[in-house]
Amino acid sequence: MTGAVCELLPTQENGAWQTWWRFGPDFFTRYLGVIGFGDTKVTFHEHPAHARAGAHVSDVLGRGVADLARVAQALGGFKIDRDELAHAAL
Repeated sequence: MTGAVCELLPTQENGAWQTWWRFGPDFFTRYLGVIGFGDTKVTFHEHPAHARAGAHVSDVLGRGVADLARVAQALGGFKIDRDELAHAAL
């Protein structure tokens, strides 16, 4: 898979109902950039559980100063009270 792709896997022909979606790493890299984590790194490896199938797995790590209000909105429309956040016990 290349590009910012999200693919629906099941079809009437293949009946592959156990897995619904396949995401390319560029999908998450782009999304992380949108919500403020523009410094990303993608790594690839074989997952031990899928080694026989030769499945490669990607990890996408994002780093940066994100606007928490933008992140909350992107993740489901949560509203963040900045005053409450600033005074929250860590």
